[in-house]
Amino acid sequence: AALGVQHNAVDIRQLQGSKVRSAADGVVSKAADNGFGYSYIIITHPDGLMTLYGHISEILIKEGELVRQGQVIGLSGGMPGTKGAGWLTTGPHLHLEVFKNYKHTNPLLYLPLEYLPVSTLQTTEVQNLIKEKISVPKN
Repeated sequence: AALGVQHNAVDIRQLQGSKVRSAADGVVSKAADNGFGYSYIIITHPDGLMTLYGHISEILIKEGELVRQGQVIGLSGGMPGTKGAGWLTTGPHLHLEVFKNYKHTNPLLYLPLEYLPVSTLQTTEVQNLIKEKISVPKN
């Protein structure tokens, strides 16, 4: 939990206004501001996954729209005091959550990591990913 708020996401540092792309084909379930200045997009994918993209400074799609993997859906934000940033932010980044069967799951298990520079991740996220990827079931 950060600042007393549960954080079930990975934060990917990027410049304010960077293109945010859909992780996979799907339908836009929600594209909105939560009422506290935090803008986000939720996409439902055919495989039972849902992705949430947060701190969006500009939403470029509409609810109900079909999107394709790699399609630009918005522009990143997160710079304190800017549109879409919300009040709990530390700088420009993309907040990414993944849900499987409506439950949070580790987004790093679904991302093609060859395109995600490790330097953009927080140390604890990298450590947790390594633990999950190399954990061996106990007999």
